[in-house]
Amino acid sequence: MPLRELLFSSKGRIPRSTWWYYRLAVAGVMVGVSIVAIIIVTLVNGSFTTNDSSILIGLLVCLGVPAYLFLIVTDIMVSIKRCHDRNRSGWFLLWSYVPSGIYSIFSWLFIVPASRSYGYSPSGMDNIALVLNCVLSLVTSGLGLWVLIELGFLKGTSGPNQYGPDPTLPAYLQAAQAGAPAPYGQAGYPPAAGQPGFAPPGSGQAGATPPVGAIPPGVVPPEIRPPEGGLRSGTIKQCPYCGEAIEEEALFCKYCGRAL
Repeated sequence: MPLRELLFSSKGRIPRSTWWYYRLAVAGVMVGVSIVAIIIVTLVNGSFTTNDSSILIGLLVCLGVPAYLFLIVTDIMVSIKRCHDRNRSGWFLLWSYVPSGIYSIFSWLFIVPASRSYGYSPSGMDNIALVLNCVLSLVTSGLGLWVLIELGFLKGTSGPNQYGPDPTLPAYLQAAQAGAPAPYGQAGYPPAAGQPGFAPPGSGQAGATPPVGAIPPGVVPPEIRPPEGGLRSGTIKQCPYCGEAIEEEALFCKYCGRAL
């Protein structure tokens, strides 16, 4: 998947690995930026006047706010595609976002002001607010853990679902699952004529490019697919990739499209 589509589109599916790679990349960038900021503050500490410090803070805000918005938007887009891989709508993310927002607002309105009052004796309402804050914290943590397990640890749907083809399959199989022709010579497809690695059809060489109109490797031709009404033989086996029941003599799984 192109980087632009990964970061700014809510369509399609991505596997667990891509979701984790994005989060690790963001974490690495944030750590690097924090280290650079600490070094700069340490070097200039005491050498700036009050006016210079105000200018520096304003500059950091002007740079930080767009970067923060960029991270929020891209995180939502990437997470939506991971929801699609689990065959869930992107609205599933609200199970994490809404409780977190409620908890933050509640803490800001009722807990933070009291914590800043030295020598303050809490009233009965303050104690109730503190108990509610603890309950909200537990609920928010539980729902956040659920979303994390769903997106980061559970396997996506085997084969195509309502949001697109299986992202763990090669590109030409994804195109076949989506019903699109496989354009040879593009990324993820066998090389076309004139490209490195091209082998003429029928040459017997490994990776020979199929002739025009040929069915890509790993795609079950319609004429040899098992009939939908029943099996050709009385023996079935389980697909080792998606777990569906298929014919014992099948060379490809009709559900996930993988070669057996």
